Formats: sequence, structure tokens, C-alpha cells
Amino acid sequence: MLLEIINHGSVRLQMRPESRANAYAIMGLGSTLLGSYALERAIAYFGITGDSVGGIAFGGAGICLFVVAVAHFYMAIGYRFGRLEAVEGSPESATLKAEVGVVAKAVKIRFLRRPDARNSISEQGTRYIFFIGNGRPWVCPESRFLMD
Repeated sequence: MLLEIINHGSVRLQMRPESRANAYAIMGLGSTLLGSYALERAIAYFGITGDSVGGIAFGGAGICLFVVAVAHFYMAIGYRFGRLEAVEGSPESATLKAEVGVVAKAVKIRFLRRPDARNSISEQGTRYIFFIGNGRPWVCPESRFLMD
């Protein structure tokens, strides 16, 4: 990991895709554990005290945490196994290229996320774009995304 210091003295963290995969997997595991605890508490509130307000609150929080855990695990899979060298074409019909060649053609990009968008000090080659195409998570360097 590379630490860079901005003029104001704050520290920004830049991560390699492998490090991001680990970070998202850890966040997914943490969300799963917290969600399990919240659901256990919801069951306890309903079973012991009959308190529906506490049970509903903990149950809702547990379900939300499980949804967040699935999203984090999905992003971890994208950063670990879905790394691309380039994406060419348009969002409606993209060609995905990895080190070994063309991975997929005519892929429709359904979801797009730029985790480094607010990190203005990141170099263009170190910023990544996470997207979903053909039901799979993919990651591509921003400088090589949707270039013709």
C-alpha cells in the first residue's frame, strides 16, 4: 500500500486490487457477523420479552447488514477474480480484455461504481472502476475503461 500526504497533512491510502479484495472480504465478514448478532437479538426480543419494537428494529438491522455483506463479498470477488486490462466500446456493447486476450464481447454494463472518484491525488493508472456486466463483477483501470 502506498501512503501519500496531501498539503494539509492528511493521509490518503491507495490500494492495489488484491488489497481491496481483502478489505471488502473483511468488511463482508464483519457485516455478516453483525447481521447474525442482530438477528439473534431479534429472536431473543421476540421470544423472551415479546417486545415487537426491539425485535423489528434488530431484525431490520440484521437484514440490512446481510444485504451489505453480500455487496461487499461481490465486490471482493470482482477485485480478486474479475480484473481486466481494458474495456472498449460503449456501455451497451463493451468488449472486455484481460491479459490473455478478449474475455467477453457485447457485454452490457448494468452497474458502475468509481471507488476512487473523490480521491483526487490518485494517479490515473491507480484508479479502478468496478462494474457488473453479464451478471459478473469486473474491475478495470479508469485510464483503460471504455476507450475506443
